[in-house]
Amino acid sequence: MLTHRQLATSGIPWSAHVSAIIEGDNWKTREGNLQTIWASLPAYKPDPHKEDQIIWSQHGTDKFSIATAWELIRHHSPAQDTHLLIWQKEHIPRHAFILWLAVQGRLRTRDRISTITAIPSLLCALCNQEPETHDHLFFRCHHSRTVWETVNGHAGFNLALSRVEPTHGTGRSQVTNARRMSPKHDSEARLSRFGLQHPAREE
Repeated sequence: MLTHRQLATSGIPWSAHVSAIIEGDNWKTREGNLQTIWASLPAYKPDPHKEDQIIWSQHGTDKFSIATAWELIRHHSPAQDTHLLIWQKEHIPRHAFILWLAVQGRLRTRDRISTITAIPSLLCALCNQEPETHDHLFFRCHHSRTVWETVNGHAGFNLALSRVEPTHGTGRSQVTNARRMSPKHDSEARLSRFGLQHPAREE
């Protein structure tokens, strides 16, 4: 490792180009320590007979692209299987779409609307006690908790009420949790009957 002092006494400006420290096929430095370090790295010895090339070395290929750069810097999370519960042909499309937006945290709740425009109140439209967020609207509000507890009871679940987790988040998905907690391991079909499928016709 080079210290700031070694770099400062090398006689090379901080804004210098690489060519400023190349002389023929050798590195040109004043500091003795720098000369020793450069000499120990033969793989990085300059070749005056070759043209400079820009190499994208972070993706295993020499070619740069926006896609490979994005894959390098973005946060990678485990894949979730929530879509297996939501997008099924038996489900009412409108209900499935609203649930998908909720899982993604993209419904127009008052806390999100307030970031776009001024609104009279941030309080929940159901209880008028706390700010209307996805977490509050679906789990913390008294009215929502009553609905969830009723559904849990009828479906035979013992699921703890927790915040809405985006499908790209980390951890075990809600579908996996439901499979593990359901006594008959048919949680998807039972959840579908309670909220997403068309009502069964009476014969």
